[in-house]
Amino acid sequence: MIMNRLILNIKPKTQWFPHFYLLGCEAVAVSMGLRYKGVKLSARKILAEIPKHKTNPFKGYVGPKRFIKTDRHQTVFPNVMVDYLKPYYTAQDSTGKSMAELEQAILNNHSVVLYATHFKVEPILREFKVEGRMLEFVSNIHITLLVGMDDKYYYMIDPLWAKFGWIKLPALFPMKQQLIKVKRKTLEKRYENAGRMSIII
Repeated sequence: MIMNRLILNIKPKTQWFPHFYLLGCEAVAVSMGLRYKGVKLSARKILAEIPKHKTNPFKGYVGPKRFIKTDRHQTVFPNVMVDYLKPYYTAQDSTGKSMAELEQAILNNHSVVLYATHFKVEPILREFKVEGRMLEFVSNIHITLLVGMDDKYYYMIDPLWAKFGWIKLPALFPMKQQLIKVKRKTLEKRYENAGRMSIII
């Protein structure tokens, strides 16, 4: 069966402008998805308000947001984000769901904040000290906003990168080239390798 292309009409936002958040892809992706639903909540406000934690992304955002600290896993996991968003919007922690289930969310007019492996398909595993004990995480994760699909590709808006032909460049300001298509099997594997973490907006 051939699937017609469906891409939600969501305007890109970027981690580079108007505020630089090198480690803020989660907040930018969420902000994009919320704006599509009529909820104005900036990445800046999300990063200011969301619970913080020095080492545990299951309990809060592990920063800093503008530069890399190699001794910690700098991210925040879906459970924290969904709980934080409750006063603004009822998002769903869709961690564990299959890509087929996430496709159904898009068919129902919801975008999906997707955690996937970055730069390479395979996961890079690293141990980090979390509240006094060593825990292993997939360290090469990046968060994008899944907005569409067809029979060959998934379509996502990347808050960090824009694609010009085969070349990826930093998305220094919002642009249509942030809408990037990825082969279905490739993104399925990237999502699986990152731990099947996602948020339905």
